[in-house]
Amino acid sequence: MSSNSPTTPYSPMPRPLSQMGWKDGLIHLLQTKGRSTAPGRRKAKPVSERTVDKRADVLFRSFRTLEELGYRIRTLESFKRKHVEALARHWEQEGLSASTIQNRISSLRTLAQWLGKSGMVGASTDFVTDPSRVRRQTNASYDHSWSAAGVDVEAVLNMASSMDRYVGMQLRLCHAFCLRREEAVMFRPRRADKGSYIDVEDGTKGGRHRVVQVRTEYQRRVLDEAKTFVKGVNGHVGDPDRDLKSALRRFSYVMEKCGATKSGLGVTAHGLRHQGLNDLFEEIAGVPSPIRTSNPREVLAQADPEKVEYARAVVSETAGHSRLSITGSYIGGLLGRDREPSPAEKRYMAHWTRFFELHARSMLTESEKLEKSRLRKLLRLDEDKGDAPGHEELPSPAESDGANPATGGA
Repeated sequence: MSSNSPTTPYSPMPRPLSQMGWKDGLIHLLQTKGRSTAPGRRKAKPVSERTVDKRADVLFRSFRTLEELGYRIRTLESFKRKHVEALARHWEQEGLSASTIQNRISSLRTLAQWLGKSGMVGASTDFVTDPSRVRRQTNASYDHSWSAAGVDVEAVLNMASSMDRYVGMQLRLCHAFCLRREEAVMFRPRRADKGSYIDVEDGTKGGRHRVVQVRTEYQRRVLDEAKTFVKGVNGHVGDPDRDLKSALRRFSYVMEKCGATKSGLGVTAHGLRHQGLNDLFEEIAGVPSPIRTSNPREVLAQADPEKVEYARAVVSETAGHSRLSITGSYIGGLLGRDREPSPAEKRYMAHWTRFFELHARSMLTESEKLEKSRLRKLLRLDEDKGDAPGHEELPSPAESDGANPATGGA
């Protein structure tokens, strides 16, 4: 062929992994294989962008840790079982949770399979000295609901709405419909509202569409209020000036400022999901959920077994899962808390509780004003360490009334 003949644009073949450093190798594999389901899974479907980001974070962090531990890995072909063993021992010594260690080993297993080394990374229990360290509890060991932690749900939601009306609305949706954070941020109320139920499509885990029944006046009120945030049928309740990543960061920032963290009030946004699902189980089954009673076997033995099974099925579907067994992660099966909060954690949570008590009052004495000021410093509320550009003053109760998008209880 003549050199003057037209040709398609030249696309050089990538170098083999044996000629790439481990960093370039990981980038190449994540770009070419990162969106695929882990090998060996029954359902082959693209994984979410969040899963890709998590895989990348775990893999890059793992290889950097190996370097800190004294291992010199030039290419991914040098990656061996001994490296997984060293990482697992290191994570175990660091006291990481069972789920964290298991998830990290799972990412390393996927990497080994991408490299054609299937079988190199077996069960997580093979890599730790104490197998119990990587045995995850499938049932909740304590009630994650906000009410169980003694949190005033309305006070926190009102404060969040006053700081950011969009985040306040997203939290309301989490509370009313048991949505996950990303589902609430991406929620399109006009498109989702089907009258007696809503369609949950955007931001779902694994892309699994589900239906959530509109069962209460509170749900209808929240849904109608959410519609006022959007103009068209495809409008979502996120801030139109933010992309998804920025909106999720903003959500977490406002939650932290309101004290709705594990180190603050001892709760997270996901606790609103637990709240709704436990309440839903009790409404249908007619008995307390297992996690909310000290003798679940005795209580459930007195209940109608058909109602209990139906309640579990509705909880599973509302949560967006296909397995009945997953309901244990929300409604429980074990007795009491896995561990009691430490004295320091209890004091910190008490500070938040007292702050909310003072913040809810329209009139404060001079001593109460001083106490509130001291609590602001203790809780570091005057520090700006999140997504906002500057200091955000928490609104007074009078100011918060006008900014609250949907008041009421479940």
